[in-house]
Amino acid sequence: MANALAAVGRVVWKHNRERGAELLKEGLRLMRRLDDPLGAASFVEALAWIAAAEHSARRAAMLLGAAEALRRAVG
Repeated sequence: MANALAAVGRVVWKHNRERGAELLKEGLRLMRRLDDPLGAASFVEALAWIAAAEHSARRAAMLLGAAEALRRAVG
């Protein structure tokens, strides 16, 4: 479910950057409330790709590292 929601956020972002990013942030908040680190990782990774597309390499790298850490924590 999280991957599908993150994909929707990325598609919306292509047409409306502000709204797409907000949807991804909302999805991340939802995954945190559900205590779903793998789902959260999907949203963090999507936000990383957006940061990269916006030429924010440092932020993108930090977000990708955070997504990887979430995935590793689960095993």
